[in-house]
Amino acid sequence: MLRERTKNGLDAARQEGRIGGQRSKLTPQQQKEIITLVTSGQKNRRRLCSVISGTSINAGAITR
Repeated sequence: MLRERTKNGLDAARQEGRIGGQRSKLTPQQQKEIITLVTSGQKNRRRLCSVISGTSINAGAITR
């Protein structure tokens, strides 16, 4: 019974356009900029820090 109610609630939320999970801490523009830096081989820690300033993301998490 509990599983059914949970499943029904999740299905109803999806139909309303809500998605489960935690929201992204980076904006799409920040994500693109970081991906560009990493794929081009320019993983300069200072540059990454300037991109993620104002967020709660650690630069070490991106450089890994």
